[in-house]
Amino acid sequence: MEISGKGIIFKVFISFAFFIIAGCGGNYSGEAQNMPDYILGTWDISYAKNGNTGEDYPLQNIYGTGIKYGGQLTFNRDFTFSRRIGVTTGETDGYEGTYSIDSLGVITLKFNNGTTNTAVYLTKSREIEYRTNGMEQIPVNEYYTRAIKVPETS
Repeated sequence: MEISGKGIIFKVFISFAFFIIAGCGGNYSGEAQNMPDYILGTWDISYAKNGNTGEDYPLQNIYGTGIKYGGQLTFNRDFTFSRRIGVTTGETDGYEGTYSIDSLGVITLKFNNGTTNTAVYLTKSREIEYRTNGMEQIPVNEYYTRAIKVPETS
């Protein structure tokens, strides 16, 4: 069976057009393309894991007894966020900032005090995995579950 050059080009063009129209570009799922809708709202801290081994890591090792008051991570529609763990003061620099989401679905959180951390939305478990930097000797990933979803705007 002989295939002409024009036929191959046409098939590649059609395949590429379908790829773009279907929104399948990049290394992320269709859900990641709508990430803000998935992450908007307030998330409660649930547990933590050692970033190297995946073993459970006690939240009390990081935050002391104040963790008994819980912790929350809130993503707002205007790309601002807040993160409160345990007992917090009125100071906002280390607890608030702005976030962005790249094409792979990685959420970059830039705190007002200059600290930057990352997070991802885990589609299967419907959790936020927050990756802490420099808080402990080892990398610790915190996991947050949905508490309150931001209502849709019309």
